[in-house]
Amino acid sequence: MATARGDVTEIDVPFHEAGGGVVSTPAEIARILRVLLRGGFLPDRLRTEMLRAVESDWEETDRYGLGIGQITALMGRQRSACGAAWGHLGFSIGYTTIALSSEYGERQVVICANGVDLDTDAFWDAAGQLAWRLYCM
Repeated sequence: MATARGDVTEIDVPFHEAGGGVVSTPAEIARILRVLLRGGFLPDRLRTEMLRAVESDWEETDRYGLGIGQITALMGRQRSACGAAWGHLGFSIGYTTIALSSEYGERQVVICANGVDLDTDAFWDAAGQLAWRLYCM
């Protein structure tokens, strides 16, 4: 079976201007979350405002702040055994990223997956088990 490969960094998906517009590594995403939640980018009052979340009707978050979600169950399925995380789930054509951090940046987990069928319960069950196991260590 042949595998197609190509550079997708220039992909233009109009409905994901922000969601698909960053090329980064899991380590870089974890570092940004750590610095952000430790107060390295924002003064305390703005960090507090960012985390002042409201109830969300999105499947991927329980509550949503300013550009960051409070998550206790990935896609409403696998629940965290150690409390809520802050972060974001990003997905577009052919990839997904799960980026989670503790509220004060003590721990992070970032999972990136390419070429998976995001609409399957099996994917979200497996991703949730892995993410929460790593997050709660």
